[in-house]
Amino acid sequence: MSYFYFKKENGQFRVLDTDKYIFSDISHNELRKLTHYYEVFDGYDASDEGIKAFGKDFRLWCRELRFNTLKILSIDYKKFYSHPGAVQCVFMNLCKGKYEHHKSIIKVENKYFQKCFNGGLSYCVPGIHECFGRDFSGFYPSLLADMDLMIPNKPGKEKTITELPHRKKLKPGFY
Repeated sequence: MSYFYFKKENGQFRVLDTDKYIFSDISHNELRKLTHYYEVFDGYDASDEGIKAFGKDFRLWCRELRFNTLKILSIDYKKFYSHPGAVQCVFMNLCKGKYEHHKSIIKVENKYFQKCFNGGLSYCVPGIHECFGRDFSGFYPSLLADMDLMIPNKPGKEKTITELPHRKKLKPGFY
């Protein structure tokens, strides 16, 4: 049994029970009691028709993930209780020996992640764009495959600096 949902403007959640194929409006507390609940992605209408379209695509994606040609990446997405749970478990399984002991993201880190919508910046021209980072949105798969990528596994410290150090001396973080 799976549930697909979106948050309504009034704070309630519009939910489709895929077993009974019934729509209902529930509270946040009721949503948290469900298992196998998946939020409808951006780009789908916040409507019953949008939930249906997402559900159809979700089933296709789940089949693609489960039965792809790369056996190591065979993922049974529906066994996870939510999108965040699936991402965390797959990450942990694929990164054995490297990142098992990472700490959860704290509130201040989340604040900075939310401010990193730099998807439009995909290149830097010296003297015009002073960019020392990477396009998180556009190159996410490439970033994960980069052997030099360093992922902190514990919270950093929030500091105020007056100037950036040389880019080769920058530590992972938000500047």
